Amino acid sequence: MADHTHDLGVSKAITLHQNLLNSYAEKILIQKSLFLRGITRGLDGDLSHEVAVALMKHDALGAHARDELGLSEATATRPVQAAFASATAFSSGALLPVLAAVLTPVAWVSWGVSLTSVVVLAVLGVVGALAGGAAPLRPALRVTFWGIVAMIVTGGIGRLFGV
Repeated sequence: MADHTHDLGVSKAITLHQNLLNSYAEKILIQKSLFLRGITRGLDGDLSHEVAVALMKHDALGAHARDELGLSEATATRPVQAAFASATAFSSGALLPVLAAVLTPVAWVSWGVSLTSVVVLAVLGVVGALAGGAAPLRPALRVTFWGIVAMIVTGGIGRLFGV
C-alpha cells in the first residue's frame, strides 16, 4: 500500500514537472540554447537553438533532467542492487574472521578473530590502494589503524554493558 502511495506521489510530481516544463517551454528552450552554447563554446546562437529544439521536442523532461540536473537511467539509484552488493561485501569481509572464530581454540578466540581481522584490514587497505592507483603503505596503515580503533571502542562498549 505504501509503495502505491509513494508511486502516486512520484507520478504526480513528474506530471506536475512535465506540465511546468510545457508551460515554460519557450523560457526553457532559451535556457537550453544558452546552456548548449556555454557547454560547447562552438555553437552559434541559431545552431544551439536548433539543437535545443530537437532535444526538447522528443522529451522535454528527460532533456532537462539529463542536461541540467545530470540525471539519467545510467545514474539512477538501484536500491535492491545496492542492498545485495552491501550484503555480499559484508559477508565476504566477515568470512575470514568467522573462520578464525570456528578454527581457533576457545581460550584464544577473541585474539584469533582480532588478529585475523587486523591482517584482513591491512590486506584490503593494500588492495584498495592498488585498485585506486595509490601507493599502498599509507592507505593500509590508515585502514588498519582505524579498524583497530573501532575494535577497541566496540570492545570497550561491550565490556561497559557486560556483553
